[in-house]
Amino acid sequence: MALNGALLLPDGDPVLLCSGGEIDKARAGMPWIAEAHAIPIMEQAELVDGFVKDILLPVLRDRGLDSGRLGLDAVSISFIDAFRRHLPDVEMIDGDQVMQRARLIKNDVEIAIIHESCAIGDAVTQRALDETCLHRTGLQPTSSPATWTCVSSTSEQCGTVTLPTSVAPPSLASRQSHNRRSTPLCTKV
Repeated sequence: MALNGALLLPDGDPVLLCSGGEIDKARAGMPWIAEAHAIPIMEQAELVDGFVKDILLPVLRDRGLDSGRLGLDAVSISFIDAFRRHLPDVEMIDGDQVMQRARLIKNDVEIAIIHESCAIGDAVTQRALDETCLHRTGLQPTSSPATWTCVSSTSEQCGTVTLPTSVAPPSLASRQSHNRRSTPLCTKV
């Protein structure tokens, strides 16, 4: 099972279920989430059982959802067993189709991020292919060209760091100063 999940209701705010390491970020950066709960890594049967009994059951009960039908997606056998044990009056139904359709819906910001990510990936791939061809023909030495393309493609979102010229790509060697130069450093992509 994934480390994150959500309870989506037709009437009411979504409830976020996420790993402990993500809960503070979710609370700070997702103001539309009124309720969030930390969940354990959903691998060990005892942890899964505790999650269903101590977190999921109260969340569902508080909303009158401890009986009826509930769509689930991407769950493990240990989750199904714990769910049946602690929520015997809830019929599990396939929620995969609904979630797959929901994942296709993107807002303008998400679309822009996808376009930017694709452009960076394309630039890195093209640079790697170009440099590989040049290297094989002996026309130019290479120094991690794909990495430098990624770094330079995201420089407007990054700070700078001074690196030895020995790790700089040959195309940037003219910018060196006393065997050191400043280069964009990705801090977040």
